[in-house]
Amino acid sequence: MEQIKKEALKYLEMQIRYCKFELVEQLAEKRARLMVRALLTLIVLVLVFFLGLTLALYLSEILGSLYKGFGVVSLLFALFTIIGFIIRKPMINFFFKDYLDKNIPS
Repeated sequence: MEQIKKEALKYLEMQIRYCKFELVEQLAEKRARLMVRALLTLIVLVLVFFLGLTLALYLSEILGSLYKGFGVVSLLFALFTIIGFIIRKPMINFFFKDYLDKNIPS
């Protein structure tokens, strides 16, 4: 009887260690994904910034005024922002549904 009790405790301890290992593994994977996404987001933001700056300077040359060039680019960014707010709910639903389809077993 004592042997069964020791084996049960040993099994329980191994299960706890296994669960901790699984949790650490999942957290590491999620953290790695988050860091990659953050890095890609930063790269895209820097790219958009420099593209906007370049476009503004180019339009300034064409329009003959720095104010007009930067104003046109500002209006373009404002338009993109408004469009983003308008279509954000359908985009969230689309990506959330995609996430659920990938991560919830049938």
